[in-house]
Amino acid sequence: MENVVILASMERILASFALFAALICACSGPVNVKTEAGTVRLTFYTPGIVRVEKPLAGIEQKKDSSLCVVLQPEKVRRSVSRSRGCVTLSTDSLTVDVCLADGHVTFFRPDGTCLLGEKPGICKGLSQTFSLDDGEAVYGLGQHRYGKLNWRGEKVEIFNRNMDISIPVIHSSKGWGLYWDNTGKGMFEDNADGMTISSEDGCRKDYYFVYGGNADGVIGGLHQLSGCAPMNALWSYGFIQSKCGYWSWEEMAEVVSRYRSLEVPLDGIVLDYTYVDYLGDLQFCKTFADNPGAGVDSLHALNSHLIMSLWPSFYKKSSYFKDFSEHMIPPIGQPDSSVIVYDAYSKAARDLYWSHIEKNFWPYGIDGWWLDATEPEFRSYYVPTDEENKFPVALGTFGEVQLAYPMFTSMGIYEHQRALTDDKRVFILTRSGTFGQQRYAAQCWSGDTDGEMPELRRQIPAALNYFMSGLSYWNGDIGGFFCDYPGGNANPEYRIVYARWFQFATFESIMRAHGMHTPREIYQWGSRGGIWYDNQEKFINLRYRLLPYIYSLAHKVTEGSDVFMRPLFMDWPSDRRACNIEDEFLFGRSILVAPVASLDSVREVYLPEGRWVNFWDGGTVSGNCSFTKEYALDDMPVYVRGGSIVPIGPSVQYAAEKPWDNLQLRIYTGADADFELYEDAGDGYAYEKGAFSIIPMHWDDASRTLTIGERRGFFDEMLPERDFRIVTVRPGCACGLDNESSDLTVHYTGSPVSAEL
Repeated sequence: MENVVILASMERILASFALFAALICACSGPVNVKTEAGTVRLTFYTPGIVRVEKPLAGIEQKKDSSLCVVLQPEKVRRSVSRSRGCVTLSTDSLTVDVCLADGHVTFFRPDGTCLLGEKPGICKGLSQTFSLDDGEAVYGLGQHRYGKLNWRGEKVEIFNRNMDISIPVIHSSKGWGLYWDNTGKGMFEDNADGMTISSEDGCRKDYYFVYGGNADGVIGGLHQLSGCAPMNALWSYGFIQSKCGYWSWEEMAEVVSRYRSLEVPLDGIVLDYTYVDYLGDLQFCKTFADNPGAGVDSLHALNSHLIMSLWPSFYKKSSYFKDFSEHMIPPIGQPDSSVIVYDAYSKAARDLYWSHIEKNFWPYGIDGWWLDATEPEFRSYYVPTDEENKFPVALGTFGEVQLAYPMFTSMGIYEHQRALTDDKRVFILTRSGTFGQQRYAAQCWSGDTDGEMPELRRQIPAALNYFMSGLSYWNGDIGGFFCDYPGGNANPEYRIVYARWFQFATFESIMRAHGMHTPREIYQWGSRGGIWYDNQEKFINLRYRLLPYIYSLAHKVTEGSDVFMRPLFMDWPSDRRACNIEDEFLFGRSILVAPVASLDSVREVYLPEGRWVNFWDGGTVSGNCSFTKEYALDDMPVYVRGGSIVPIGPSVQYAAEKPWDNLQLRIYTGADADFELYEDAGDGYAYEKGAFSIIPMHWDDASRTLTIGERRGFFDEMLPERDFRIVTVRPGCACGLDNESSDLTVHYTGSPVSAEL
C-alpha cells in the first residue's frame, strides 16, 4: 500500500452506507485522494506530521523533493476511511479529513477537536486560505522589522532582503505548525476572510502540517523536518568584538591586547571586508597579505578567535570575476552590472568558491566565517522584476528558489570544511536565512539595523518569531549597524541606546558588537568607574558566568528540543496576556528577560503565574502581575523562575580559561527543579560519536534536597571529579555576578550524591 488512490466516484457508488470500514496499515507511502476539484496527496512523515500536496492543473509537475526538508516518511500506522463526503486518514496523533467535493483539508486532534482547516471552496493558483479561531495567535514567518509578535490581522511579504529573513512557517498558540514549502516570493495575509499563504512561482501547493500538542512539540517537529543545528564551539558563546572595519593585523591584535590588559572577557574578533581590494576578492589585499599566518597566530596567542567576512558578490574589477564567469546569476539590479552574484545553487560553483578559500584562507587557521549579503543582495531593498525572476540558475529560475540562496551559501562552506577536518567546528554568521539552514551551522544576524531605540524595540519580537520558525541561532549588531547620531559614541542619547542594546544582547544566542560610524570597543566608551564602561563590563561578565547554563542549553538545541529565546506563550499558552507580550522572553527555560527599550528607562514588566526571583537582589515576586518602574542605566529586569537550578561559571577572560571544576549551583526555590549539565571537549565533532557527558540534577523543594545523579557518558578531557558549591538564592546571597557564595560544597566523582539544605 505504498500509493493508495481513492476516487471520488467510489463515494457515490457506496453512498448508501453510513460508514465504511477503515483500512488500517503501517506504511510510508502517499494517499492520493481524487476529488471533484483535483488530486490531494497526503503523506504522513510521522504520526504528527503530514505533507499536503495539490498539483496545479495544466502545469508540468517537477521533481517532488524538497530543498529544505530532510525528513523521510516513516512507516506510520494509519487508518483510511470514507464517510459523509470525506476521506479520513487517522494516526494515533492526528486525524485529517479531505472533502471529496472541493478538496479542502481539515486537521483534528484524535479527540475530534479541530486544529486547523482550509476554507471550503477552491483556492486558485498557488494560494491557500485557512480558518483560524477567534483569539488564536500565530507566530513565525522568520525575522521582520514590523515590531509584531502575533501576526493576526497583518500582511507580511515573504521575500529575503537585508533585515527581512522570510521563513514561511506559521506557529500557532494551539500547538500546531505549518511549513509552506515554496522557495519563491510569496505573501502572508490574515484578515476577515481567513489566513492566506501564497507564492508567485511553483507547480503545486505543498505544505507540511505539524501537530506538536504544544509549542515545544511544534519546535521539535520543525527540527525533525529540517534538521538540527550542530554544536558551536564553546568559545563562540562568549563575547565577540567587531566593527566596520579593522585595517591591519596589528590593529586587531591591539584590540584584543587592550581587552586582556583591562581583564574584560573576549573570545573572538571579526575581520570585515577591509582585507580585500575589491568586493568578492577571495585573497588578502597587500596590507593583510604580508604574513597572514603570523597575523592570525598573534590573535590565537591571545586566546582569541578570528572570524572573517566573505561575500557572494564579485565586482568586475575583482581578479575573481573572470574565474566565476561561468557560475554567475545574470546581472540583477546594478545599472552598470558592476556587481554579480555567484550561483550558489550550483555544486560546481560552491566547489570553486571553496577552492579559493581553502587555498588562500584556510591554511592560516581561520576560526569562523561571516557570510554577508546572502539574501542575495544585488541592490538594497530590491524587488526583482519578472525578467529577473526568470534568470536561470542551477536549480531552475531565480524566482523559484530565491529564498533558498542563503542556505546554499552556508551549505558550501559547511560541507567543505567538514570534509577537511572534524577537529574544528564550523562557525558561520550569515545575514539571511532559509528553513533548514541551521543544519549547516548557520546562524543569522539581523542585518544593517539603525542604531535607534525604536529599532531595538523591534529586534525583540523579530528574534522571537525567528526562533518560532524553526531556526536555532540569532544575533544582532549591538547598538545597531548604523549610528547616525552626531558625535557617535559621545552622543548622550546614543550612549543610552548602546547600553540598553548591550544588555539585550547578553541574552542572545551569540553576543557580538558590530557597526559603523563610531568605535565599538569597550575602552572607547570611557574607563572603569564610568557608567557606560561599567555597564558593558558587567554584562560581558554576566555572559561568562552563564556559560555552563548556555552551553547546556545549546546541547538541548542541538537535540532539537529547545530554543534559546522563548516567547512567554511557550510556557503559559493559556495566559492570553502572555501570548501577546512582544518585549519579554525566557532565555532557556529559567531566566525571564525584559529588555529596557526606552530613552526614559521606564518600562512595565509582566510576570506570568509562578514564583519569581530577582536575579540581581534575590527578592521574590508572586507572578500573574505587572509593575512599572525606572531602571538605572546599568540595570535591567531579569527574573528567575522559582523551581530552577542555574549553574554559574568562574571568573574568566575567555571561555576555556578555567575548568568547570568548582561551579556554583544556584537553587531558586519554590518548586521542584531539574537541570542537565552538558560538557564535551568544547570543539571538534567527537560529541557526534558520543564523546560528551551529562550530569543530571534534581531539586526536591519539599525536602530541600538536591540530588546530583549518576554521570552519563565520557570524553577524554572530562573531569573525573569536581566540587559543586550549592546555594539557595535569597536576598543578598548568590545574586548577580556573585559566583562565590555557597551553603555547602559537595564533592562529586560521577556517582549519585545528595545534599540537604
